[in-house]
Amino acid sequence: MIDRSLHLARRPWFFGPLALILVVVGTTGWNRADRTDLVAYFASTDGIYAGDEVRILGVPVGKIDDIETEDGQVRVEFHVNGDVKVPADAKAVIVAPSLVSSRYLQLTPRYDGGAEMAEGATIPLDRTAVPVEWDQIKGQVNDLAVALGPHGANEDGALSDLVDASAHALRGQGGTINQTIADLASAIEVLNAGGDDAFSTVRNLQVFVSALAHSDVQIAEFIQRLDTVSQLLADDKHLVRAALRDLGTAVGDVEGFVREHRGALSETMRGLTDILGVVARQQGDLAQILHVAPNAMANMAEAYHQRQNAIGVNAVGANIHSPGQLLCGALGGAAATDEAGTERLCNRLIGNLLNQVANDPQSQQLLSALLVLLAGAR
Repeated sequence: MIDRSLHLARRPWFFGPLALILVVVGTTGWNRADRTDLVAYFASTDGIYAGDEVRILGVPVGKIDDIETEDGQVRVEFHVNGDVKVPADAKAVIVAPSLVSSRYLQLTPRYDGGAEMAEGATIPLDRTAVPVEWDQIKGQVNDLAVALGPHGANEDGALSDLVDASAHALRGQGGTINQTIADLASAIEVLNAGGDDAFSTVRNLQVFVSALAHSDVQIAEFIQRLDTVSQLLADDKHLVRAALRDLGTAVGDVEGFVREHRGALSETMRGLTDILGVVARQQGDLAQILHVAPNAMANMAEAYHQRQNAIGVNAVGANIHSPGQLLCGALGGAAATDEAGTERLCNRLIGNLLNQVANDPQSQQLLSALLVLLAGAR
């Protein structure tokens, strides 16, 4: 035991490197646990390097770890502090505050609840953006200058003529232009105040356009028919012109007639109004007449005897042998009562008198002879 301790004591260099390795590994593991590593893909990363800041709302929250190309795009590995939450649908933008200052990686929007981006998550190319480079702006301006220069649109002096004409047209119109701009600003303010109504109008217009799109067959057919009508009118334009000329003459005649007989027409219209009022009040009776008249006219036609040139009517007396029942029915109808009321009315007024008369043989013979005379029988 003593010998082994002495042996280890003679090799102190063994414990120094081991302790250093343990410290480095522990520190690295602690740092990894206190941050979130993420990846973003960009079209280009000019002016940004490993070690540059990662920000949210302009506040530094992390660093860029590594930048390398991958399949025609640039892979940027970065991390944010462990206490910083990033939305799962966050976007990454390279921001250039000015032409000479250093750039940084901006994450947007800030976390406001919901799903958050996990360790090792990737922001694809369609959710990243890079600033427009000064060389690109300079190139576009140069292309525009060349296109408008003496070897482009102004080769024949067209641009110079445009500038001269514009200067001549705008000379002395400063007040008018100022008022136009002010009116335009007022109109924009009105549109801004009625933004909801404007959007409602656009939505309704979208519904209308969608309905037209769904009815394209009917619209095409309508346009075709309208084209046919237009072609017919074009072919007969002389007749149409003559008809319109005659119509204009007729309208003039009617206008003169109305002006000349205005009083009589007013009186006629008042009388017509009274007649229409009577017709409206007697609507039920007129309906009954129209209902009964066809049968009555048909019966009249059937009753006419062409050979004798006369109308023959057959009188039918179904209750002629029971005059009491006939008379009681007439009394009940006049009194507008039911069967029980009719019976009570009959008993109170005439009793059984008429039935006794009708049951007499001589009375029956007399009534039969009367019926024959009324019917015109022989």
